[in-house]
Amino acid sequence: MRKSRKVRMWALALVLAMAIQLPVFAEEVRHDTTGAFTVSGLEDNVEVSAYQIITVNIDPVSDQPMNPMYEWDASVADWLRAQENFKAYVGKAGDDSVTEAFRDDQGQSTKYKEFLECLAAAIKKGSNAGGVELTPKKQNSINGKAEFTKMAMGEYLLTAQGTDSVKVYQPTTALLVPKYEDGSWVLNTQVGVEGSMKSAEPSITKDVTGKADDLSVGIGDTVDYKLNVLTPSYPAEATALHFEVGDKMMTGLALQEDSITVWDRNDQKIEAAENFEIKTEAGLTVGEDTKTFRILFTENFVKKYGGQNIKITYRATVTSNAFEKNTLENTAYIVYNNDPYTEESLKELTDMKNVYTYGIWLKKVDAEGNPLSGATFTLAEEGEDETPLNFSGSDGTYVYNPENGSTTLTASNDGSLFLKGVDAGSYILKETRAPDGYVLPEGKLTITIEDKNVPKDKADGTIDDASQIQAEGTVKLKPIKDKAFSIEGNIISFQVENTRAEDAGFTLPATGGTGTMFFAITGIFLMGCAVLMMVLFIKRKKCSH
Repeated sequence: MRKSRKVRMWALALVLAMAIQLPVFAEEVRHDTTGAFTVSGLEDNVEVSAYQIITVNIDPVSDQPMNPMYEWDASVADWLRAQENFKAYVGKAGDDSVTEAFRDDQGQSTKYKEFLECLAAAIKKGSNAGGVELTPKKQNSINGKAEFTKMAMGEYLLTAQGTDSVKVYQPTTALLVPKYEDGSWVLNTQVGVEGSMKSAEPSITKDVTGKADDLSVGIGDTVDYKLNVLTPSYPAEATALHFEVGDKMMTGLALQEDSITVWDRNDQKIEAAENFEIKTEAGLTVGEDTKTFRILFTENFVKKYGGQNIKITYRATVTSNAFEKNTLENTAYIVYNNDPYTEESLKELTDMKNVYTYGIWLKKVDAEGNPLSGATFTLAEEGEDETPLNFSGSDGTYVYNPENGSTTLTASNDGSLFLKGVDAGSYILKETRAPDGYVLPEGKLTITIEDKNVPKDKADGTIDDASQIQAEGTVKLKPIKDKAFSIEGNIISFQVENTRAEDAGFTLPATGGTGTMFFAITGIFLMGCAVLMMVLFIKRKKCSH
């Protein structure tokens, strides 16, 4: 039994060893042979069109290739004869065979690429517009691949386009052709370069530079923006070459129109002239009102700078409306044709870079927490100078206004004071007049607003817990729910307590009260005594004479 099992095991091993060494023969080509190919390098849900431009002649009786082996599709052949650059690829009228000139140029990537791009444009035009009339087979990509099966032998021109596609795909080819190998004709398959379809993917990224690069700003600040744009690369003879760049600024940001500048990849300024047109809010038409500016690039620019990195810089000023929007949204975008042969195939890509501003809210209260009106303050940036900042407003609500306004900030009747539109940083708040019946504290409050969004070290519009308020001298903070201050979004809030005059260590006399009467009576008494002494002195002097 054991011997029989060993024999079977050795026999199985021998069979496997022989199987490994046996050659695998490809199926021989017949006149009705079909093949399959896979196109990769695609986004999902991209439609790939395969146009058969060359057919293969196989004798239906002997299943042997005929001479000529390859012929152009009749419509392609007619188009080739009308093209000065490509007419050598086809025989004379009535002879649609593929010539040696075409085979030679297939080995020259630049020449072959030019041919594919021109033919793709002609196919998209159709025969009625002087192009080529071909009906494609189509497949949608799944998981980045499009599978074609039961395809007749020949050469196919491949184009691709997706409604939601970001990439601009370049035309390529798929080959299903006979190849003589080891004494027989077998099917050889090849798609583009390494089976992949080449594409270009335009992009846009937006950065804030200069003083506001941490994304926190105050009203009146200038925000410098820089767009890094990879321009779309379109095939030669493409008929849809739309390309624009723009920005959509929310309320609170005002574009400095003369600041828009376009730079090439070598940081050289590109003049508008024949390259682009800038349209700002005043020149935008209905339907464009959500855009702050548009840069419309010409076809000359697209052809010259296609596939290159360019930069666009511009500035905006933070306006007094900034605080009404917690987030100063600012969205840059590019629009281009993701199908270079269809004008309606517009694709938009965006990148947002927001900036943020902040508010300080306080309330004047007594020891019991009751509101006190009438107090006035100044706010200054911490530093050597500490010159009070200007604000515009009234009734306890003020907006930072570096150009105009007043440095005196008066609390409302309910004791509140709201300061809007300040940047992150440290500030000095001083009380300059106390409510009636209360003493003016000596000292100051140091308010530190931080918004660093650790670990990114960029603002996100929410004040960090690391922010602080420190009281110096006789200034007193009255806790809010057992905390010295509270934070809600981009607002820091606190209460400042004032001390009554009678609780400050002495009593001020009331006008017309007993204190005043006492001083008046005392004064009159002293004056009377002085007069009496003078009279007595004069009488004594007379008596002595």
